Amino acid sequence: MDVLVACDGSDGAEEALRFAVRLSEHGGALAALFAINPLVDAVDIVAPSRDSAVAILRERLDGALRARLAAISPTPEGIVLEVERGEDIAECIDRIATARGVDVVVIASRRAAGLHGLALGSVTQELLRISRHPVVVVRA
Repeated sequence: MDVLVACDGSDGAEEALRFAVRLSEHGGALAALFAINPLVDAVDIVAPSRDSAVAILRERLDGALRARLAAISPTPEGIVLEVERGEDIAECIDRIATARGVDVVVIASRRAAGLHGLALGSVTQELLRISRHPVVVVRA
């Protein structure tokens, strides 16, 4: 089974990655996607231009993702990708899943309770709404 797992560095994403590894154990391909939104993720980076800030962010994340994935055997493919202008993270995840022809997308979700959980416009909720692929939500 070919699997795409969305990563964001959180504990929940680690749990989603462990689950995705189990899904792909029997010969399937596994790719870990870290989608970045420069307007949000590069806000704390001091650089001469937006492109420079994104390059610094991409380098940081790529290194961290590769280090994490190196501990998994066989090593999954790591993808650090910038969302396109006007695109949200869930759309980016679905776009990559479609382009790669994966069988399933794995993503983590925080345990939000009550009305707070219903009111969240989370990436997970949006992905469930728009995805053309089966989505497995791992509770963190």
